[in-house]
Amino acid sequence: MEVAQNPTVSEKYQFFHSTDAACATSFGAKGTPAVVLFRKFDDSPVVYSGNWETTPVVDFLVSSSVPTLIEFSEEYIEPIFGNRRQALFLFRNKEDSD
Repeated sequence: MEVAQNPTVSEKYQFFHSTDAACATSFGAKGTPAVVLFRKFDDSPVVYSGNWETTPVVDFLVSSSVPTLIEFSEEYIEPIFGNRRQALFLFRNKEDSD
């Protein structure tokens, strides 16, 4: 519940809480407690496997919320530069198909 109230993620994510262990395992969790992140890119869902303190869970959510490979746009400025994430840029012509 502390993670859901953390200002870093509270307004950017929707949180759902369930006490149903079968629900958790149906989405890949090994049991409860569990945090499962659903996203519209790369592999989804992603299951958190670290310790249960607020900061590591928030860090997991933030780091797992940017695709591995993206076509750079304004949408990704904050997740990459605002959080000081490491990034590798490849510059190429859009006409290149390789």
